[in-house]
Amino acid sequence: MSIEGKALVQRWETMRTDRGVFETQWQEIAELVRPMRADFTVKRVAGEKRLQKVYDSTPLVANENLASGLWAMITNAATEWFALRHEIDELNNDHDVQLWLSEVQRIIRSVFNSRGQRFYSRAFEVFRDIAAFGTACSFVDDNVVHGVVFQAPPLSQCYIAENEVGEVDTMFRAFELTARQAVQSFGERTPAKVRKELERNPEAKFNFLHVVEPRRDRDPRSRKSTDLPFRSTYVFRDDGQIVKDGGYHEFPFPVPRWSQASGAVYGDSPAKNGGVQPGDL
Repeated sequence: MSIEGKALVQRWETMRTDRGVFETQWQEIAELVRPMRADFTVKRVAGEKRLQKVYDSTPLVANENLASGLWAMITNAATEWFALRHEIDELNNDHDVQLWLSEVQRIIRSVFNSRGQRFYSRAFEVFRDIAAFGTACSFVDDNVVHGVVFQAPPLSQCYIAENEVGEVDTMFRAFELTARQAVQSFGERTPAKVRKELERNPEAKFNFLHVVEPRRDRDPRSRKSTDLPFRSTYVFRDDGQIVKDGGYHEFPFPVPRWSQASGAVYGDSPAKNGGVQPGDL
């Protein structure tokens, strides 16, 4: 049990309350445009039918078409969609620098293409979400066992905050892990309640919170994960126990937003403002 962990859970609860009005709108949009993400105000059971309110395929097709267009124009796996350059322009004419940049670019592309091109499938999910909700979440992690991992967590799990210049630099992700997954992730620091369930029912689910935010106090000369610019903390939501504490060199949750109203943290979307509205059909 941790006072700090409890404070993080309380902060998440405040963030969840503050965005309640958005979740009501997102739920209505999801039920017509993105049914597989309709988990904002309704708790779904795995495998449950989600198309009850879809009586016209126009919104679904429009969302798919927009996401497909974004994917094809921005992250098309069949094209050279990115290139590296040095920030000092003169160095880009140096042959050795060109060779180095070309090799790094090849390595990055191989990572994107690895593990069955999961990056590209996750990118498509991000484009689907931003077209529907105006805000999408992605996660890039360097896993010791699995290598570089790309994920597109649902917006229903993700709560964000901005820094002083309007950039998202804080993520509270509320999610579930089975007892087996929790032990795989946290090892000996897995809560006793979860470890006890591992033998009886390894697929029993438990609530966790992953918090990534700028680290306030750190030693910039240290190479420890607990001194990196961004703090990463996993909390067992039942009692606030911190089960994992580390860090990142850079913010690992890219959060694109379609557009933003003045003063709003979450984005607006074509489905909300420019497309089909709940009740229009």
